[in-house]
Amino acid sequence: MAEIRSFQSRKRIRTEEKDIKTEDIDKKIQRHRQTVFYRIAIAIAIVVAVVAIFIVHEATKNYTSISITSEVNWSDNSGIDIIKLGDCLMTYNRDGAVCSDLNGDTVWNQTYEMQNPIVSVNGEYAAIADYNGTTVYVVNSTGLQGTISMSLPIRDLVVSEKGTVVAVVDDNPTTWLYMYSKEGAMLLAAKTSMADYGYPINLAISSDSKMMMVSYLSAVNGSLSTRVAFYNLQDVGDNYQDNLVSGFNYTDAIVPMVRFMTDVNSFAVADNRLMFFSGKEIPTSVKEMILIENLRDVVYSDKYVGVVYLNTEGGGKYKMDVYNTLGNNVRTYYFDRDYKEILFANDLVYIYNGSGIELYTMGGDLKFSGDFAESVTKIIPGRTKDKLTLISSRKIQTATLH
Repeated sequence: MAEIRSFQSRKRIRTEEKDIKTEDIDKKIQRHRQTVFYRIAIAIAIVVAVVAIFIVHEATKNYTSISITSEVNWSDNSGIDIIKLGDCLMTYNRDGAVCSDLNGDTVWNQTYEMQNPIVSVNGEYAAIADYNGTTVYVVNSTGLQGTISMSLPIRDLVVSEKGTVVAVVDDNPTTWLYMYSKEGAMLLAAKTSMADYGYPINLAISSDSKMMMVSYLSAVNGSLSTRVAFYNLQDVGDNYQDNLVSGFNYTDAIVPMVRFMTDVNSFAVADNRLMFFSGKEIPTSVKEMILIENLRDVVYSDKYVGVVYLNTEGGGKYKMDVYNTLGNNVRTYYFDRDYKEILFANDLVYIYNGSGIELYTMGGDLKFSGDFAESVTKIIPGRTKDKLTLISSRKIQTATLH
């Protein structure tokens, strides 16, 4: 019995020692996990801090000079205009269109014969037609995507980011709005006349090709008025006559510009007011403001609309009020530089002409003001704030701001 009690006692001791060792191992594992966790947390905190410092530095960094880091020779082929088409450059004239990459190499060459070419560009796609002609060429950066033939003369056209084309054609006294896929299939035909909605003076199509926006000009009792109409090209629109889901009348006003900022947000500019709309299926008016100054220009992106005036108040030759998609004024800029184009990109405002450029933050601070060494026809903002592509009739240059 003594031997049995001794064995049980030794067994109990070994079990207790084993339990103690197991507890020690568990504690060590827990401490190791905590150590790994803290190390990872510290590493993440360091990375976040470094990124935050970099973002703040880039946001507040100003530039004092510009240098050319590379350049290639090219020819604009005596084009009427130079247009950014995707990642390429397209030039066109009455004999055809040419697309070149940013190395100056020709990607494609599309020939045609036109007297007065009209062009619409939207992201990757462009549509080209002759005013009063009957053929539309749909192209992108890789070449011809489709040819659309009509029996009536074309007065205007617009293309979406997907290559869908809407053409205004004349069938006096009726005007038709024809929508086609880039391959040439008809998607919609809407008829109007001065006795109905009026004459379409401007139109736009959403990037997803599901909504169309049209400005109709009409004369009522000897006074001009405009109706801004929205067409839904999907199932919702099928429940409405001619797919027209909403419209807004503006008496004693001419609306020469309608645009989609996003698939949901759009705006229109009249000679005396600025209007914002919102709605993916049935747009509604969200804000309207009277313009009491002499309007000079309107620029826009998917986030902002800039309204430019000749300034009469001091502070700069020009004044630009910037609005967000809901029509709220977010910033007013004053500047003196005569400009060829104003762009919103990289959370900056690019104001340039052939001899120089100014860059402003969306907070209103001037980041750079300087002159080019050679005359420039067009600039393309780079993927980062310090990069620019400068286009002239003979060169494509990559520039860096310092």
